[in-house]
Amino acid sequence: MKLFLVFLMAVSFNVVNGQKVASHLLELESNTKWDAVDPQWATTRDAWVAKCNDSNTAKANADLLLLFEANIKWESVEKSWETKRNAWVKNVGKATTNAQLANLLIELEMNIKWTAVEAAWKTRREAWVKELQ
Repeated sequence: MKLFLVFLMAVSFNVVNGQKVASHLLELESNTKWDAVDPQWATTRDAWVAKCNDSNTAKANADLLLLFEANIKWESVEKSWETKRNAWVKNVGKATTNAQLANLLIELEMNIKWTAVEAAWKTRREAWVKELQ
């Protein structure tokens, strides 16, 4: 019985963690300006948001993270992202836990320019990062 409870707690933690990653990804996207993303994002976004609200697994969150990043315009990210991006994409693809994805989400956010996000994000960012760590 004890082993079952430990297993149940571990599964519950993983689900909550998955929801946290998805909700924080959605929050970053919501604070990203429309002119910072590809115009095609408007046609994809509603389905993406629905998946963020349903997502719990690391694989699902990885797919959501990759899709969002792929729609951010190059001029909306730091120049250094060009050299970091391929390794980042591989790391997202290899991630097996939501904790790994939380760190990769933070890494992406750190490379998005301030001009690409809403003014409110500048005051929210520090707490957002702490919540993911």
